[in-house]
Formats: sequence, structure tokens, C-alpha cells
Amino acid sequence: MIPREVLASDGYKKVNGMWNIGWMTGMVDFPQATGFWLRQTWKLGQSPWIELAQGDRLDSRFKAGSWVKVWARVRGERDADGEPVIRLTALFIDGASALDVPSAETWNVGRPADLPDAILAGTMPKPGDFWVPSESGLDGADSDSVRLMQSVQRAGNQVRLTGVIDSVVPAVDHQTGEPLHDRFWVMLRQHRGDDTLIPAKIVDERRIGLWRKALLRGVPVTLLGAIRVRAFEIPDPDDTSKSRLIQKQYLRVQAGGVQTAGAADIPAHDWVREMILERRDENMRLRAGRDRTRVAPGAMATASPALRQEDGAAGLPHNPNFVEKGGIPIPAA
Repeated sequence: MIPREVLASDGYKKVNGMWNIGWMTGMVDFPQATGFWLRQTWKLGQSPWIELAQGDRLDSRFKAGSWVKVWARVRGERDADGEPVIRLTALFIDGASALDVPSAETWNVGRPADLPDAILAGTMPKPGDFWVPSESGLDGADSDSVRLMQSVQRAGNQVRLTGVIDSVVPAVDHQTGEPLHDRFWVMLRQHRGDDTLIPAKIVDERRIGLWRKALLRGVPVTLLGAIRVRAFEIPDPDDTSKSRLIQKQYLRVQAGGVQTAGAADIPAHDWVREMILERRDENMRLRAGRDRTRVAPGAMATASPALRQEDGAAGLPHNPNFVEKGGIPIPAA
């Protein structure tokens, strides 16, 4: 882990020159040599898994039930199902103060009155004993679940990432397969390779159409959100009478947490310029098609601000550190 004195600098908060840092508070749950679950609510299934880097270990003063603050690195990878997921690696762990710990009201939002207290010792509980699958309300209409996770985010679950959007994917209900119209996925790129894309779910009940136009491949953004966990059971392949708890971690971003990234936050790597120029060329092709069908020849020498918004950066705050070319912000030289 990084030394405590490094926390005063910004260098450790970036990967490949781009923001990549998470701050989280919670209870150490079922610690192991490779990491631990960070319990933030009564729902075990929504506890993020915090990995310890090779050679690191959890300080002996932190045991099951200890409240801690975690500075974490966010990494994207594809799991065994081929889905992009997030892995969290601890950069620094410290004890949490009374001001960091969520209130009992926050902890117990939506908790059934007859649910027993979780036992923070012994073996991992069976799926279903003390947790409720996150699909039952985290992304649905369950107001208690929504209030629960909003409270947790305020109490200590914040992530800041900067990168270039690689792709946009529609969101569907994992139980019914029906499309969800108030959210969609973006895959954020911080490296040239495709195997480290970071999945982020953009949610906005009122203006999702605007964000679908704004967040396109090649657009540089900063995302401010919180780690979420989708939890569900599958039959144990070794014993069909048992089940396994599967967790998939991702970043959830309310639309207000999306910003245009500044040049200082997006280094001019070759792959960054390639993606942004690819977006610019696509915009120019779209614009040319509209010009032929809707605008008289020679009537528009340059794109209007409104058209530039429609093409690539609609609704994103203007950033003077970027030069707009073809409707897409290019990092200034």
C-alpha cells in the first residue's frame, strides 16, 4: 500500500495520467488473506469486495466488525461470463472516525423488522440468510433500496474516474430482459487495450435522451459516482442442492455526475487522439448527410453551436482546455 504521507498529493489518484480513485467507508466483513467485503448496509449482497495487492495485508488492528476508510484503485476486467466488471484494490486503509460511520437509520433503511443481525464471525453465511439480491430494488422502483444506496453514497462511497468513452450499451432488466429507458451503460477507457474497460451505468429519469446524444464513443469525460454491486444466486456446479452468491461490481453515475474532461485530465496518448478524431470524422459524415437533405448547398460553411451539440457534446459543460473540431473537444496541444 502507499505510505500515509502520499495521501497529501494527487499523483496516486491517477492511472495513465487520468483520474482513478475511490473513497469508501464501511465495516470489515469476513477478512481473508486476499481481501475483505466492505459492509456498508445490512444487505450483505451489496458489500463491495476490496482486494489486497500481492504482498499487502490487512493491519492486525482491523478485524471482522472494524470500521475502516479505504482509498481504492478501480480496475476494469471481463469476468468468466465475458461481462465487464470492476475490481477494487486497496491503496490505503485507515480506521474510520465517528463522523465517517453511517447512522443506524442509514444502515437499516428498508430492513425487515424480523431480520436477524448478521454474525460477524465464523464462516461466510449462506446466500439468502442475511442479504437481499440487489436486483430486487437497487435499480427498480423500490424506494427503500434507492434511499438506502443514496444514504450510503453520502456516508462514504465515492469514485472519480476520467477517460474516453469506448462504447455505449443499452440497459436491460436482468430478470425480464426488457429494456430500461431511464439508463444505459458506457464503457470507459483509460488504456489502449480492450480488456480493461470500466463499466458505468448512467441514470437519469428525465433527460436520458439528451445524455444518449451527448455520451458517444470518443467523448472525453469525468465520471463521479459510486460503486454498486449486482448480487444473485446460481446453482453450485459441484453440488446442485447448494447455491453460490455471484457479485458483479460496477459504477453507478447520476447524470449530474458527468462532466467534460479537461486537457489536464486526459493526456494526449496516441489512442486518445485516435478515438477523438474517429468521433470527429463520424460527426462530419453525419453532418454532411444532413446538409444534403436539409440545407441548401453553401448555406452552412461551419456547424452551428446547436448542431455541434446535437452531434457530439450536447449538454456537457464547455471546457476551455479543449479545442472543438467537428463538434468534438480535442485536447489542446
